[in-house]
Amino acid sequence: MSTRLLHTLPSELIYEILDHLDEVTIFLSCRNVCTRLNTITDHYRRYQKLTTLNLSYQRLDSRGIQRLVAALPQNKTLLSLFLQGNRIDSQGIRDIINTLIQNTTLTTLNLESNGIGHEEAKYLVNFLQRNRALTTLYLSNNKLNDEGTQHLAHALVQNQTLTTMDLQGNQISDVGIRYLADALHNNKTLVRLYLQNNRIGHLGGQYLADAMKTNRTLTVIHLSHNKLGQQGIQYFARALQHNETIVTLDLQHNQIGDQGILHLAKAIEGNKTLNAIYLQNNQIGHAGAQYLADALRANKTLTILGLQNNQIGDSGADYLADALKRNKTLIALYLCNNNISIRGEHYLLYGLQKNTTLTILDMRNNHVTNDIQQLMKTILERNMH
Repeated sequence: MSTRLLHTLPSELIYEILDHLDEVTIFLSCRNVCTRLNTITDHYRRYQKLTTLNLSYQRLDSRGIQRLVAALPQNKTLLSLFLQGNRIDSQGIRDIINTLIQNTTLTTLNLESNGIGHEEAKYLVNFLQRNRALTTLYLSNNKLNDEGTQHLAHALVQNQTLTTMDLQGNQISDVGIRYLADALHNNKTLVRLYLQNNRIGHLGGQYLADAMKTNRTLTVIHLSHNKLGQQGIQYFARALQHNETIVTLDLQHNQIGDQGILHLAKAIEGNKTLNAIYLQNNQIGHAGAQYLADALRANKTLTILGLQNNQIGDSGADYLADALKRNKTLIALYLCNNNISIRGEHYLLYGLQKNTTLTILDMRNNHVTNDIQQLMKTILERNMH
């Protein structure tokens, strides 16, 4: 019985074999076996169309990392590479980053949940300073802390392509935020910044707010699950009075309270760019709702207001309902779990009857009735047309 070596098999037969393999196997196991197989896969339709490689939670060992590193330089199609949850060691991170420095096609790199600390962040600095293609970098749920953030901030000063950076869940305190804020004064490309679930207090809020006064590119900031408090929000309120680029501001779980909302509402009243603000879980009562209602009567840009899991009650619902009669821009209002009873529900129904723009009103987990809910639904559907 004769055997056929790989380099003597007809191309059609190899294509048929490739048809039965998944894209990960093709990328990691069929590259660099021999020159002929490289040539054949280069012309294979599925490989040519491979723009996203998802290796998330694959438990990649050192051998798997080396296969990836060997295959990446020859590839010219990948736009997105997902490597989250692999606990890649320091050498593996270094090898991957060094391989991608000269890459000209990859725009998205996901390294979430890989235990990346300040030492590995040093490799990223060289990468971000030299690479000219990457626009999105996910680093959430690692161990960057303040020192690693300092390294990344240094890279942001020179980087000219990154538009999205995700740093949530990295134990970053006010110290690290100061480095990042200093970089934002000079950075000209970053558009979206995710900082949820860190250790940012009122000083960190002050640093970021100061950067917002001069930065002209950042449009989205996510800061939920931090500890800005009333004082930190005051800094943001002042910044919003000058900033002309922020369109989305996520401030959930920040212990803002009614007094903090007072300052924020005054800024919203005159702001001309903010499109969405999320204030869930911030101990906001009926007084805070009144301040926001006053802002809604004057604001001309806000379309989304998130107030879930607060305590605005019926009085707060009354204030917001009155604002809905005059507001012409709000599209979505989220009020679930706010201790609103049937009385507050009626206030909102009356306000909706005079409103022509709201299409989403989330009233779940309040003391509401099906009949009123159906009437509200009818009005919201009318506003869609």
